[in-house]
Amino acid sequence: MAIYNWREKFTTGSFSFNKIEPLVFGPSAVAAGKEVTIEVLMIAHDTHNQPRLTTNLPNTSVVYPGNGTARVTFTPTVGLNRINGTVSIKNKSGVEQKRKWSYQIEGSQ
Repeated sequence: MAIYNWREKFTTGSFSFNKIEPLVFGPSAVAAGKEVTIEVLMIAHDTHNQPRLTTNLPNTSVVYPGNGTARVTFTPTVGLNRINGTVSIKNKSGVEQKRKWSYQIEGSQ
């Protein structure tokens, strides 16, 4: 029991990371005088362990800049655009861990 408790406090778990950054989500526009909520979180990633992405859109560009992140570029159509897929990364044992992701953006004329 003591060893288990010690490992929980002093090990980094199944994944390694060497960079910590803030990440902020929120609307790109809001009417003046309207209340807005943004979400701020801390992310940790490994600049040597690149994620791999899949997307549901055929004309999507995925770029891996080499810093442990991925950038998705696409051209929305008019109306609500939903893009989703999977993101995966290998843990310290080399086993791939996969999670679903999604994003929505409103395309205007």
